[in-house]
Amino acid sequence: MNDKEYVVDNLQLASGKYILPISTLEAIKISTDDSSKSLKEVLTKNRIPLDYELYSYKVNIKDSNPQTRISYFDMAEGRKPAFWDYTNGYFNLGDWSYAFFMDAFPCMVKYDGTIDYKLDPNNYTLKETGGKSDLINKDYEGSAMVAFPTIWIKRWQDDNYLYVSICNKQLDEDFHAYMHTNADGKVCKYKFVGMYFSTLFTDRYKSLAEQTFTVAQTFDKEMLYSKANGENWDIFGWSDLATIGGLLTLISKSDDTQKSFGFGLNANGARVGNTDPGKIQFGGPFFNSAALNTNSYQKIFHMNNLFCNQYTRLGGLIYLNGKYFVKPYPPYSETTETYTKLNLTDSDSTAEITGASAGFIKGTSVNQYGRFPVVLGGSATTYECDSVLYANNIIAIAKTRGVYSASTNAGKLSLILSNTSTADGNCASRLVCFSTE
Repeated sequence: MNDKEYVVDNLQLASGKYILPISTLEAIKISTDDSSKSLKEVLTKNRIPLDYELYSYKVNIKDSNPQTRISYFDMAEGRKPAFWDYTNGYFNLGDWSYAFFMDAFPCMVKYDGTIDYKLDPNNYTLKETGGKSDLINKDYEGSAMVAFPTIWIKRWQDDNYLYVSICNKQLDEDFHAYMHTNADGKVCKYKFVGMYFSTLFTDRYKSLAEQTFTVAQTFDKEMLYSKANGENWDIFGWSDLATIGGLLTLISKSDDTQKSFGFGLNANGARVGNTDPGKIQFGGPFFNSAALNTNSYQKIFHMNNLFCNQYTRLGGLIYLNGKYFVKPYPPYSETTETYTKLNLTDSDSTAEITGASAGFIKGTSVNQYGRFPVVLGGSATTYECDSVLYANNIIAIAKTRGVYSASTNAGKLSLILSNTSTADGNCASRLVCFSTE
């Protein structure tokens, strides 16, 4: 490889900084024998400064094929998508190994919201620097978490497409880092998300391996036990799910989560606990233990069972009388008093989800707060490939729909919008924490 194989042109200058044109292929032409070379490396080799990464995709709302309805633009254009290779049994990262959000790492986080130490990303029982970790230590004063770097997202739509741009910097006022925004409105350097479902130890939740996770708690209790860790802690929220879901769509270039990342523990007939010592402590950031459409242990960004095995209640998303209400960051509540009404329809009397009360998604709508199911009538293999269960006559606190008996109902957009804040024997909580930086 030599410098002549890289051709750089058509760069635009704005505010004294180099930026990329709409199509990165207009700016960078890479030799065919090295098509997976990261764009950052190409720009660096040509001594072109780049102080941000911008990856974008659009969803063709009229295309029912989950594998063809996603297309790339900005710095995502021309990249190979990531996917679980069922034939060879490993996760193929495509051209996404060096994207900024792939810097997410497993670590042990103390009660005060600081990182104690990083875990070996391929063996969580060890510290990254060597030595035994506290992954299963019940007396550890903290939890096993995944640290996500700050992620800024911009979403918009027109009559034909939904658009999502993901960046490591706020390029304009339409980019929001809601996942990383704490209760004081501060955008934090890291957002920590529990690697495991939460286990109740006396009066507080912890995220640790080889523990029996806790179910059947009310929404209030879940928040109480999460916050008992300290002022930076809370429950998993809608903005967390919306952001991570957007990343999965981006890197897989697909709307079929289960095909791209593994089926998950969705057809076992009974819940599988964190007490299982195998397969969930090893294998890197992404893992799937079984063949296509087969019940499997699954990891996504080091998080175990994110879309499967148990429902997970979501702070910040309420469905009331057929309307979505959102609060993009804490504090959360079980009423809509401090929430924003989305008004996705022209009339207050028109429900924002149409179709049977339980079914697969056929249409979604995006705005600054995320991607929301609005039309049902799809299937497990078409459109979004995810499902929704909803009711228009209650105050529904949103939950993920993946559970040990969910089968193909699980995925990044699968939601239950038909349950109140009461305890549910199939619902487990997941901790989050905001970094102090």
